[in-house]
Amino acid sequence: MAQNTRSTLDKLLKLVYEPGLNFALVNNTTALNAFTKRKFPGQGKAYVFATHLKRNQYVASRAHDGYFAPAGVETPENGQVIPSYTHIGFEITNDVIKASKGDRAAFKDAMRMTMDTAKDTLQSDLNRQFLGDQRGILCDVAVDAGGAGTRTLTIANVGGTFNTKLLQQGMPLDAWNVNTRVNGGASTALPTDWLVVQSVISDQTFSVAMFSGGAIPAIAANSFITRMGNQLAPAGTRLSYEANGLRLFGDDGTLDPVGGLHGISASTYDAWKAIIKDGGLVDFGPGVASAAGILFKQQSPFKFNAIWCHDNQGHGLLYGNDGSYKDKRFVNGSVTEIGDNTEAVVINVAGRKVRVNLDWYIDESTAYFIDSAQVRYVELNGVELEEQADGQYLTPYRDSTGQKPAQVGYWMFRGNWAIVARNAVARIYNLSKPASLPW
Repeated sequence: MAQNTRSTLDKLLKLVYEPGLNFALVNNTTALNAFTKRKFPGQGKAYVFATHLKRNQYVASRAHDGYFAPAGVETPENGQVIPSYTHIGFEITNDVIKASKGDRAAFKDAMRMTMDTAKDTLQSDLNRQFLGDQRGILCDVAVDAGGAGTRTLTIANVGGTFNTKLLQQGMPLDAWNVNTRVNGGASTALPTDWLVVQSVISDQTFSVAMFSGGAIPAIAANSFITRMGNQLAPAGTRLSYEANGLRLFGDDGTLDPVGGLHGISASTYDAWKAIIKDGGLVDFGPGVASAAGILFKQQSPFKFNAIWCHDNQGHGLLYGNDGSYKDKRFVNGSVTEIGDNTEAVVINVAGRKVRVNLDWYIDESTAYFIDSAQVRYVELNGVELEEQADGQYLTPYRDSTGQKPAQVGYWMFRGNWAIVARNAVARIYNLSKPASLPW
């Protein structure tokens, strides 16, 4: 009689389900996959690249018998990209193990809910990280007095950068008042307790309770909410273990980690700053795209070939501010090397084809203009099942109180994104939602 051992289950898990997850990650994620096709070769704990930050400007006109001007200096710098490690755990109960019994079809049916949920959650969070600022902030909240039971928290900047769209029921969270973790535990260690989302009530409010069941501590105004354990604040400087994101690339150094993005200081090199422009509450339309092209001519040696924006802003760009289809002057674009978003379109900006990519996770008051050739994807292993200490993909479920009849495994992502020329990104912020959209 054949036995269904943990090793057999490992093989089923690795051979049957992992390919499906990777296929889904490649085909279902909008921003996450947009730059994964342009991989950045390297090895070791950090990937190193060279970038050109100052050019020789010593052009000189002299008399025919005059002296030559001194030679100017070209300034290259080495940047480094440290991989990020993002994972999600999943639990396989005894019932699921029994359901497999060496039958791949039965195993897949029994695992579908567990694995699809893990897949969806992981790809969603990686997508958020790619579009974020590397600080891991999900939202900020107004002051709350705290107390026993469940508390309802309110977003501090309603209508601004933050709302509740990044929160989901059951999500474990940390609350940060500047550099102090509110919910317990030193800032340089994992939390001793944490908040758990009970319900997302509206785009402005959500309810939480403590994981331990204890009282929720008081939360100061404008405290940041992050995923539990993703951030530490040693030496008074908040750091994050999350991946680099588009918002960090589109910055002037204000949000940079200590030592600068990729180890290069924006205060030393003007070229290591993105092109940043206040949109002045104008509607996002063709005129903004054309104006962004002029900004690139003024401030950058690059030309953008991709636009990233929220779906609301994409509506104004594609159909005009009044929402009229007769004003559409764009054609459907085919899939290109900069992404796999078949809903994107190609527009004409100053005689060049520019791809428009829409993602709901982007702040709807902001649009990014990018020379996608300057964005790199750094991959150690991509998304795969994590082999654990005993050489297995699954280990028995144990905690301080004992053992459960279940096995635990992890999907792990090892990689990051990099920008090798920061002035190849323009960020236009403070844009208004198109008037043609009713809400």
